[in-house]
Amino acid sequence: DIAAREQQAREANALYDRLRNAGLPVLVLGDVNSVLPASRSALPPDHRRKFAGDETIPLLLDGTDLRAVYPDSTYRTDPPPRTFPASAPNRKIDHVFYPPDLLAPVARAIRCEAPSPPSDHCAVVAAFRLRKSASEWPAPDKHLELDTLLAD
Repeated sequence: DIAAREQQAREANALYDRLRNAGLPVLVLGDVNSVLPASRSALPPDHRRKFAGDETIPLLLDGTDLRAVYPDSTYRTDPPPRTFPASAPNRKIDHVFYPPDLLAPVARAIRCEAPSPPSDHCAVVAAFRLRKSASEWPAPDKHLELDTLLAD
C-alpha cells in the first residue's frame, strides 16, 4: 500500500545518504511499485486514481541529485515507457535513478522479452559513461566495508 511504500522510500533515501556521504557511487533501481508524478497523466483513469496522493518517488529522491533514466519528458511521448504488467504493460513502476555528477546515460531500454517474459515486470536497462577518470575515483581500500555502512 501507499503508506508502506512511502516508509520504504524514506528508509532507502536515508541509506542512500549514508552511502553517498561515505563517498560511494550509488545507483537506485528496481521495482518501486510507484509511478513518477509526471507520468500519472499518461495513465488510464482507474490507474491514475490508484496513485493519487502517492509520494513514494518524491520521498525516495528527496534531497538527492538522482535523475531518472527515463525522465519526465519521456512520458509525453507516444507511447510512454511502460513496465507492468509484462504481458501488456500499461504503467511504468520500475525505475533506474543515477547520480549525474558521476554517470551519464548513453543508452536505455525497456525489455519485456515477448512472448514469454521472465517476470511479471519488464526490465529497465541502462548503460552509462563515467564522468570521472579512474584516477579521480576513490581507491576501494579507502571505503568502509558495506556491512559497516549498512549496520544500524
